[in-house]
Amino acid sequence: MQRTPGAFGPAGGSVMTITENGAPGGDLRDHAAHAATLASVYCIPPSYSATLDASNDCPGPAAVSDPGMLELLP
Repeated sequence: MQRTPGAFGPAGGSVMTITENGAPGGDLRDHAAHAATLASVYCIPPSYSATLDASNDCPGPAAVSDPGMLELLP
């Protein structure tokens, strides 16, 4: 649970879900480059350092997405 209001806020907050959308690269058997997006949602745990946790508002949720090109090489 986060210490301050945010995605999940103190006492659970009102938001219960974080959704991240990726995109598959398609059929890579043609050995051509295909656009894709890798996506992940995760939790940043507390560092147990009062200074770091306060400045970064840890623990808390995080999400990342990385668009790019995928190509299957022989």
